[in-house]
Amino acid sequence: MFEGAKPVAFHTAGNSLGEGAFWDASGQRLLWVDILEQRAMVKQGNSFSNYKLPVMPSVIWKVTEEQVYLASEKGVGILALSDGDYRTVVEVEADRPDTRSNDGGVAPDGSFWFGTMQNDPKGKGGAIYRVAPDLSVKRMADPVGIPNTFLFPSSGEYALIGDSLERRIYRYSIDGDHLGAREVWMEKGSNDGGTPDGSVLIGERMVINAEWDGGRIVAYDMEGRECDALSLPVSRPTSCALGGADGRTLFITSAREGLTREEIAQQPDAGAVFAVQLQGLTNVW
Repeated sequence: MFEGAKPVAFHTAGNSLGEGAFWDASGQRLLWVDILEQRAMVKQGNSFSNYKLPVMPSVIWKVTEEQVYLASEKGVGILALSDGDYRTVVEVEADRPDTRSNDGGVAPDGSFWFGTMQNDPKGKGGAIYRVAPDLSVKRMADPVGIPNTFLFPSSGEYALIGDSLERRIYRYSIDGDHLGAREVWMEKGSNDGGTPDGSVLIGERMVINAEWDGGRIVAYDMEGRECDALSLPVSRPTSCALGGADGRTLFITSAREGLTREEIAQQPDAGAVFAVQLQGLTNVW
């Protein structure tokens, strides 16, 4: 998977907490957010746009030609790319100043699932929500610590949802719009470095995960077994998206939040967005 691959800086964003990598195939553009700086960014070819928002965006649901639907600490909102106007359309935990949204993903039925967490995540103060295409909201599970990785194979029978506070990714059964029993899909041991953050599903046969404080991206088979890894020039990768003109470019956001001056000096590209050309995907698609 990663043989001969080399991460290159796609955009030297210097994000405090870059997250939510999203490839818009119709527009051939990459979108992502900086949670702490309250920004949404779009790069299309050599064109780059940077939007300052009144909320902390964390993950993108969907993109139309001129609108971006995303989650924030207020709920789900819409960003107009034409003029930067932002409005919240569905409130979720908007009355809780101690929490914010984090990662999310889209299920086969088009519903948007995302998680919330404490701003200072010392415990399990978050929950998992499902937003239907008609914008109705259902609380699916709680409590959770730091929700990351929301992957939904097309069968719709289960979801892979992680909790970085526990350093685990769970496999949840799904029955219609109900979240069922869960089992541990992968977990990091006490002697293992890194914490699983955001992930992308590759051809429903592989998962690539950004490993926070592990300084790498890791490929897992669908049973949760590590099968390949690629080191990055930064210690805190956060999310992944597959795209590019050929559909084989992996985009990776990263963060510099919590790094010391010395650590940033050692990894000056912390907070940048990277691109990796994946190999050997012919039999994965």
